[in-house]
Amino acid sequence: MERNPLYIQELVDRCIDCLAESTPSLLACTLVARSWVYTAQSHLFRAPHVTLEDYPSREEDARLLDFQNTLIAFPHVVCHVHELCLSHSLHGTTVEKLCNIPFSHLETLLLELTGHTDISWLKSSIKPLYSLRTLRSLSLDLTVGYPCAAPLLEGFPPTIDHLEVFCYRWNRNVGNPMPTTAACEQVSFIPLKSLVLAVGRDDGPQSLNSSALYPFDLSRLKSLQVETGEYIPWITIPKQRIEMLEFKRLSRKSSIDLSAFPNLNLIRFNLPNTLPPGPRLALEKIQPSNRIQIVQFSLGDCAFDEFKVECGELDRVLALCPVSPLPVVEFEAYEVMPGVEESLRRFFPRIVEQNQFRMAYRSSVMAISWWKDKVAAEQ
Repeated sequence: MERNPLYIQELVDRCIDCLAESTPSLLACTLVARSWVYTAQSHLFRAPHVTLEDYPSREEDARLLDFQNTLIAFPHVVCHVHELCLSHSLHGTTVEKLCNIPFSHLETLLLELTGHTDISWLKSSIKPLYSLRTLRSLSLDLTVGYPCAAPLLEGFPPTIDHLEVFCYRWNRNVGNPMPTTAACEQVSFIPLKSLVLAVGRDDGPQSLNSSALYPFDLSRLKSLQVETGEYIPWITIPKQRIEMLEFKRLSRKSSIDLSAFPNLNLIRFNLPNTLPPGPRLALEKIQPSNRIQIVQFSLGDCAFDEFKVECGELDRVLALCPVSPLPVVEFEAYEVMPGVEESLRRFFPRIVEQNQFRMAYRSSVMAISWWKDKVAAEQ
């Protein structure tokens, strides 16, 4: 007699994994059978985001309190929490109690800070998280200047190797200057392997000096993702070690010399709705000594019919790339869109003829996880 597939736990777990983005479906799974509960809960509690407005209401405070009480009342679900987001004007004893919960598998912490955030109080409140050796990733979403948030970061463990910083105005300082050189010498710097950096347009390169990312050490950095090439502290980043580089936007004004990245093996460009000359101008500077293996373009709603001339120029540069063997050119789409691959093959005949062309279809979630998995594998 054939075994009922519903009794094969591996198949059930895989099916539930496919529902990871649907909270109602996961909640329904927890009511089906005891054998379904663990996997469903692992997705439900993996990344709980406690989001509050700038001026928290009683309803929002109650939601934060309910989340904290759930973890205290059901300690068996704490092990499922891998990512925690604390947002906006956090205050009160609830946050302190939440941070005192013994998270055993917490890997990622996201902090959203505004001008209303009391940095000194928050540093005291999240102090228990400083001792977590499972922490690997830290994300900062700042509407205050980075120097204001820097004191909050001094206590984090050296296990953190991935940092994300989203800061509209880097030097919007409200009274906390960057530490002096003498003070820096007394701090244990955190060596990073991966960095995501998005800086506002009103902050030029001169704003980002050698201590800009205090208290992090960039000497071992291997992966770098930047919003645009115009506002990056290239002087402080050791380009010789970079192996993966991604640009969200790269305009004609961006002057990126890829020959300065001798160990770069993967470069990625995001094309949300246009095909600017930036990627082509950057790729033209590749030298035979470079080690680039993959050139990747993440597609949005870019209509290539409107950029035939630029497509032809980019196709020429990719086909004449001076490295050996020739790099694979991958176009990534978030969904299977009719006619996209055929259009790309028509606009990039040279790389198709030389067997460089490759098409990949991923969901937006898969694209993000693919990149993180790639970074983790390289590290």
